Amino acid sequence: MSYESGSLLSIGAGSTLEQVIVLSDSRVATKLFAGKPVQRRDILPLSDWLMLAEGQDVIVTSKTPQLPPSPAPELATPVAVIVAAPVPEVYAIGTMLRWIKDDENKRVALVLKDGVLQVKEMINGARTLDAQRYHGIKRTFFKDVTAWKASLPEGGAITAEPNASSYTSSVEEKTKKPIEATTDSGYIVELTKRYLVRSSLDQQSSIKERIEGSRNAMKSELQRFAVNMNVDDRNIDRLASSSQAIAYYAKWVQRQLFENRGKTPEEMNEITYRFNNYYKQKLFAYKNGLKYEICAKGNILALAPSAEGSKYRGNAVVGNSFADLGIEMKADGKPRLEVSYYRRRIEL
Repeated sequence: MSYESGSLLSIGAGSTLEQVIVLSDSRVATKLFAGKPVQRRDILPLSDWLMLAEGQDVIVTSKTPQLPPSPAPELATPVAVIVAAPVPEVYAIGTMLRWIKDDENKRVALVLKDGVLQVKEMINGARTLDAQRYHGIKRTFFKDVTAWKASLPEGGAITAEPNASSYTSSVEEKTKKPIEATTDSGYIVELTKRYLVRSSLDQQSSIKERIEGSRNAMKSELQRFAVNMNVDDRNIDRLASSSQAIAYYAKWVQRQLFENRGKTPEEMNEITYRFNNYYKQKLFAYKNGLKYEICAKGNILALAPSAEGSKYRGNAVVGNSFADLGIEMKADGKPRLEVSYYRRRIEL
C-alpha cells in the first residue's frame, strides 16, 4: 500500500499512540511515540514501520484531506472533519540549506538527525563570531527547518543540497576561488588568509646589535652599582642585584665575541628572520624537489628550511619574489604550492 508524501499515519491510542510522517522517499519520521512528541526523530523505511506495527489498524490523515461530497439538504447531517496539523518540512540528514540575499547577507545550515545546525552566518558583510571562543564562527541549533526559516531576515532565497558536507563544500569553494593578488608576496598572503594559515615572520637583531645591547645594559648596571656604593648599608640588596646583572651581561658578551670571532662586518650586521607557525594549517612550496613551509610579510617572502620541524625556526631564507627563492613553477606560470588544511593536503 502506498501513502501520499506528508500523510500522517497513526496506530494505537492514548499512552500507546504512535504517529509518523510519510517522507518523499518511502520513509517515515517519528512524530509521536507513547502519546508524547519525540525529541529526536527516528527515520526508517515505510515498509519496516508497517511490519513493526504488527497488523494494527493504521489511521491515515492525508496531507490534503478531501471533504466528502455534500448530501442533499434533506439528508444533510453534521460531519466531523479531522484536519491534520501543519507538517514541518523534512529533509534528509546531511542536506545543506543555504539562504542568500546578496554577497553580504547569507547563512548556511546543515540538517542533522535531531534538528538543524546553522554553521555560518554573514550579516551586512560581517561574520557572526562565537563570543565564548577566541576564534571561530558562531553555530546555532534549531529544532527543525521551520524554526530555522523563521529566524531568517526578510528577502533572499533558500536552496537545498542533498547529502552535502559543509566541510567539502567549503574546501571546493576555496580551491576554485581565483587569486586577485598582483605580487608574489600578495599571492602568498591571500592564500594564508583563505586557508587560515597563521604563520608569521619576525625580524631578528643582528649579532652586532645584540652585543651592543648587552654592553649598554651592563654599563647601566655599573652606573647603578656605583651610585648604590655611596649610600648606607640598607642598599645591600640593590648592590647584590646589580653585581649579578653585571656578571650575567659580561659573560653573555664574552660568549658572543668568542663564538663570532673571525666574522666579517657584513656578517656581524646581517639581519636574520625567524619563521613561526604554532598551528596545523601550513602552506608549502617546492624548491629543488624538496618541500618548504612558506609565508610572507610585507614585500618579503620566507621559506622555512625544515618544513616539518619545530614550530619556529630562526634561519628562514628570505627573498622578494618566487624567483629569488628558487621556488618551482608550474606550466601555467603559478608556483607549485600545497596546503595542509584540516588534515587534508591540497595541491594548489
